[in-house]
Amino acid sequence: MEEYSPEQMIFEHIVEYIKDHGYPPSVRDLREMSGYKSTSSVHKLVRNLIKDGKIETDHEFGTPRALRVVGYEFRKL
Repeated sequence: MEEYSPEQMIFEHIVEYIKDHGYPPSVRDLREMSGYKSTSSVHKLVRNLIKDGKIETDHEFGTPRALRVVGYEFRKL
């Protein structure tokens, strides 16, 4: 079984959510998917992903569903 860092787990949840729904998850969606009890924990992990350049946003941090995954292009089939 492969071990993921908390940031990698959140990143994978973001990618899968976008693939399934066609738009990014909210922080609450990510909290529910990852099992965290606190949205502040998820916010911190999302900030780390932005800082690391894995995801980005054009909006103020915390704007709902405004995340993009760097290097990915999602297309509806």
